Amino acid sequence: MEANVLLRTMPDTMIVNPINVWILEAMQSAGCLEAETQAGRYRVRDWPETERLLNRHGLASLATAVMSPEEISATVPCDVLARLKRARHQGAIAHQTALRALANIHPRFVREDIPYAVLKGPHLQETLYTPDCPRLSGDVDLLVRRGDLDRAADALREAGYRPAGGALSRFLLRHIHFHLLFLPLDKGLPKIELHWSLVDRANLYRVPDEEVLARAVDLDAGTVRFRVLSREDTLLYLCLHMAKHGVLNAIGLRSGQGAPWFCRKSSGNRLIWCLDVALWLQHEFDRADVDLIHQRATAWNVVPELVESLRVMEVVLPSSPARAARNTLWPADGAEAVSRTG
Repeated sequence: MEANVLLRTMPDTMIVNPINVWILEAMQSAGCLEAETQAGRYRVRDWPETERLLNRHGLASLATAVMSPEEISATVPCDVLARLKRARHQGAIAHQTALRALANIHPRFVREDIPYAVLKGPHLQETLYTPDCPRLSGDVDLLVRRGDLDRAADALREAGYRPAGGALSRFLLRHIHFHLLFLPLDKGLPKIELHWSLVDRANLYRVPDEEVLARAVDLDAGTVRFRVLSREDTLLYLCLHMAKHGVLNAIGLRSGQGAPWFCRKSSGNRLIWCLDVALWLQHEFDRADVDLIHQRATAWNVVPELVESLRVMEVVLPSSPARAARNTLWPADGAEAVSRTG
């Protein structure tokens, strides 16, 4: 037996929250969907391939949000539909377990006066996504000062975590990498990645990690509080994260490649990262200090990476606010900035 499901956009979602539209755009960019003649209707070409692409791009937990049983437009194999529903449930559960872990970690870090910030994951779910559209996350990433690594590791041990790997591997990672992995004693909790830098050192960036931590702010998630990056630093980090993984993006932009090129596996891109930035721009850009973003991007030597990430989004999420944000931040020199990348 198969379940009949319509994939469509709903006009009112554009007014309240355009995430449904962008999920569909992301799926279309990845080659999952083809538009039908009736506006707002899409048909899936190949469900097994679509499921594979959704998993690769981090969108599996969001897919059922754009499915409606009222009309029939695509036939979804029941096993595929069950796995997509399970991914949505896992996204919600992953967030709750992350909050549970942070409820134990946050007071210990505060007590020991260890500045820290949560990167992506719980921060983005609480501020950008909704319970109906859970962002599937794995590890919880924590940024601390390099000088606080030992104290932070001790606090994590008290919170029920142990460092992964042997002493030699941890010694080497501390000298050549930018994060350590901690495993929970309670298997129901997420792993923790303890970062001492926003990005690795294989670049010419000048990211002042300690200043970034000094600007971290408290986020109230109901019964849990934890610290996150400031509004402006969040955008810089999300775009840098996209650029770090999308190592061929500058080449693709210069050669005029279309959405499928940026979505193929060898590109290094995942569409969930584009969706993160699109939602941040939708919810936070008007409240952000544009001059600060511009100043920090220049001081960090990351203007080309930010412009590059926004231009990739213009290709794969064409209705997102990426172009407007780029024109606001760099109305004249955006193209020149991209030309210096790669």
